[in-house]
Amino acid sequence: MLAALGRSEINRLAPHLSPMTFSQNAPLAASGKKARYAYFVEEGMASTVITMRDGSTVEVGVVGREGVVGLPAVLGVGSSPLRTFMQIAGHGFRIKAERLQKEFERSRRLRFLLQQFVQLQMVLMAQSAACNRLHETSERLARWILTCQDRVGSDCLQLKHEFLAQMLGTRRSSVT
Repeated sequence: MLAALGRSEINRLAPHLSPMTFSQNAPLAASGKKARYAYFVEEGMASTVITMRDGSTVEVGVVGREGVVGLPAVLGVGSSPLRTFMQIAGHGFRIKAERLQKEFERSRRLRFLLQQFVQLQMVLMAQSAACNRLHETSERLARWILTCQDRVGSDCLQLKHEFLAQMLGTRRSSVT
């Protein structure tokens, strides 16, 4: 996303961007809390999950180099019932959410890119809901792996079967 910005936007944001290394499972946004920061994932992939009443989690979205984590705070929504963490380790940048919100209000280009990202997230969530309803676990797993490859830009995804099952909302034995 940062690479798609113009020079003037990058020049305004650069002093506020802190380079980050994200380890696997690193928390980026907590459920029920307003995010203080937004994160641009340049390499790796973040997973957004919802926690069910029984404590189980189901993935509802992913963010890679195409987007930003912490969008509710940037859009002025406040807290979210969702939790976001790094699923695939990588690196990127952190910026205070209020600073990014100011740039969102100022920059047409950034606003356009973030609106495109919101649209992409909505389409992917709809596709995921349809896929969960209509497809068997093996087909859902294939879609999920392709989605990860698109976000990460690599064919090498180091994930455990238990984790894959959790993201798909299914039993571990069904993804072996």
